[in-house]
Amino acid sequence: MPLNEERARSLMAERGVEALIATSPQNVYYITDYWSDGLELGASEAYAILPLDGAPLLIAPVDEVDLIAEGEAVFESLYLYGSPGFEASADWTAERTGEILGLLERSKIYVDAPSALSAALRDLKPSGRVALNSSGLSPQSLEALRGRLGDFEVVEGFELLREMRMVKTPVEVERLRRATEVLEKAMEDALEIIGSGVSELEASGMFRYSLASDGGVETLILLGFGERSSYPNPLPSTLEAARGDVIRMRLGCTLGHYHSRVSRTATLGRPRREVRERWEAVLSAQDAALEALEPGASASEVYERAERRLREGGLRGLGLSIGSGIGLEAYEPPRIRRGSDEELLEGMVITLDVRSLKFGSYGVEVEDLYHITGDGAEPLTRTARELYLL
Repeated sequence: MPLNEERARSLMAERGVEALIATSPQNVYYITDYWSDGLELGASEAYAILPLDGAPLLIAPVDEVDLIAEGEAVFESLYLYGSPGFEASADWTAERTGEILGLLERSKIYVDAPSALSAALRDLKPSGRVALNSSGLSPQSLEALRGRLGDFEVVEGFELLREMRMVKTPVEVERLRRATEVLEKAMEDALEIIGSGVSELEASGMFRYSLASDGGVETLILLGFGERSSYPNPLPSTLEAARGDVIRMRLGCTLGHYHSRVSRTATLGRPRREVRERWEAVLSAQDAALEALEPGASASEVYERAERRLREGGLRGLGLSIGSGIGLEAYEPPRIRRGSDEELLEGMVITLDVRSLKFGSYGVEVEDLYHITGDGAEPLTRTARELYLL
């Protein structure tokens, strides 16, 4: 289960929160290990309640009971709602079918989500403050839910949940590592086919095929050849690669709902001296940021070290940010940017992304994932941080 239970309970106690209600797909999953397809698509409601003491409670549509059984959800009680869109057969043989039927037999089924949530709160009997993460609710649903919570002191729980999730558990780090492995393999498969006459779309197609073959879901694909490598957001086009082109790619995916990103630069043929020097300056700037990536450092310090090194290499300063936390969301706190007072903590997973674009000519970029440990930073990205020669 993803939940960093010790950190979650500690933060709730600090804020006097007796129960935390999660409403977004990411936060419901974080607390219960149950991912609701209907919630992600906006077609249904699901809630996870994390009490200060005791196991979580889950409120979910009865038609997603098979998804609950598929996960490793751990909860004190399951509150289903709606009418089952199926009938049970007496001739079942699959073990998973038995698990699903067992969940149905042990659960009460309510007419709708608000009724199920009300029942869960009645059973939990919180007597103090309730934190509600409202990010997964429509304005109408939020208003109705607040009506149901009228007897409680309700505070917003969005930032509390994000703070909990900043420090990753070993389970989460392993999921991020696996997502990165799959992403890097797909990136290398795309690089493998790039040659004169191969288009950006063809290379991106190979990336998508490789990623999907390993269960990954594409979230980002920016791929530019030649002059288009200097564009901030080069969506793949029909442009074909030519000898001497700089190739810049920034790629992202999810695997098991956890995000990863990687950026790499290549040249088709021997790179010009100017390209090589710009690349080395960018890599040196990432190295400077990496040296500062340790518990207790400020996000602004990491940014400033990279910016200083880039200027020493004769290039202009960085953009607004050179990275962030990453996990169930593609961009999580902290943001690595100028002026940020956010502190890096042991257990965070951070992206470091440094690029330099000579607009109208070419661009170079490198981005990697790092797990902050007591000894500094462990790379989760395993491919070489080098200028690829194709």
